[in-house]
Amino acid sequence: MVTIVVLMIFIYSIGYMGYGTDHVDPNYSRFFAYISLFAAGMLGLVISENLLTLFISWEIMGLCSYLLIGFWFEKNYPDPNKITPRQAGLKAFLVTKIGDLFLLLGILYLYNQAGTLSYADTLFNHEFLHHLATTSSALPLFGGWSVASVIGLLMFGGAVGKSAQFPLHVWLPDAMEGPTPVSALIHAATMVSAG
Repeated sequence: MVTIVVLMIFIYSIGYMGYGTDHVDPNYSRFFAYISLFAAGMLGLVISENLLTLFISWEIMGLCSYLLIGFWFEKNYPDPNKITPRQAGLKAFLVTKIGDLFLLLGILYLYNQAGTLSYADTLFNHEFLHHLATTSSALPLFGGWSVASVIGLLMFGGAVGKSAQFPLHVWLPDAMEGPTPVSALIHAATMVSAG
């Protein structure tokens, strides 16, 4: 499904960026480099076999979303209260990093408990999952909670940031400052779905 959506957005992007017309965007190549890397990050996220490659792909998507939202970074508006693409990209980057931190902490805590990040050894191992569910967390903030609950809550925090849920939703409306194909990719296909 990811490849079909990405293909449709790429096809639309060719015309949107002016290929075959008298006015081709001077940053045509840069746009397709960023959006291709974004698509590679999304595909890496989908096909990852462990949480390390998932997190690396997740971060590639985050970096590319920042670059794509701020694609027209030189644009300024006469109204000083209107957010510029540069500001919108930075806002998206910083707010999603909060969610990324939660995801990273969840992955690190899982690694601390399991010694591996492989899906087969952690998420599909019933004995290990039972151990996580019945062991109390040693973290003082989560006293009395099971390890599984803490890991789940931290990873959920990562998804909240990437999918722009409350309270980490403030970056999503400003993401419209990027090119239209970027908004389509971020809103409909990837960032929200990945989260």
